[in-house]
This record gives sequence, structure tokens and C-alpha cells, in this order.
Amino acid sequence: MAIKSFGWDKLKRFLSQPHTWSGVQTFVNAVIQAYSVMLVIVTDSSTASTPASEMKGQNHVVTGAYTRSLPTAALGYNAIFLASTAAVFSLDLDTGTDVFYLNGSALAAGNKITSDGTIRAEISVKCLISGYYEAKALKGVFVDGGA
Repeated sequence: MAIKSFGWDKLKRFLSQPHTWSGVQTFVNAVIQAYSVMLVIVTDSSTASTPASEMKGQNHVVTGAYTRSLPTAALGYNAIFLASTAAVFSLDLDTGTDVFYLNGSALAAGNKITSDGTIRAEISVKCLISGYYEAKALKGVFVDGGA
């Protein structure tokens, strides 16, 4: 089977019309332009709950020593959190029965993940199984921060 590619003009026409998909395709907070995709950056400047609408591929910049609580782990939720300052930040769970898997190891139900406080500490969080968030440190050190 030959794979055909098409240019930007055909892609624009294709995306501007309704289509039926056999899978899930989501373009939330993305702007598609010629040769690039730009994502909206979310700035987290307080201890607060992260809404489900901000767990769809967004990049979060945490600006201080804050705790961000993630919504109930639902399939497909994912985000990256990055420290813009040298401050300890934590990711907690809104639902006490949800579990984080940090770098492959399960934390106790309800426990949070805490950074080491280095500037640019970065962690990826995604839900592949309902009730569980897979978290992987991309830069810096993240640990079990307890309940």
C-alpha cells in the first residue's frame, strides 16, 4: 500500500470539513500553522486544583512553591509540569483513591509527588488506566511527598 502525502492547502481543506474517525482525535488548545503546532502554555501561580480541561496535553509552568491537585484520573489525561523558579512544587490528587506511579513505582493511594526544588524540574503525567496517573521525571528529582 502506497502512502500519499499532501501539502498544506489540502490539509487545511481536509481539517476544515467534518469527518468520521475510527479513533479519538483531539486538538485542544492547539493552533496548527504551516510547518508548526503551537500549544497554549498554562501558568500555575497558586496552590489550586487543575481542571480536567487543562489535562489534555497542556504544558504547565509552575511559578513557585505550590501544590497542584489533579482531577480524577481519566483515560487520556496528560500534561507536563515545569518549575520556572528554584522552588519545591507538588502534584496531588483530588481523588484520594487515585494512585500515582512515579518512575514505575506505585505511591500509596492519596500520596503526592514532590520536586527537589531545582529550577526547570519537569515531570510528565498521563493516565493510561482509569484511577492511575503515570508520572515520569524528565528533569530534576521527584519523590513521594506523602499524604
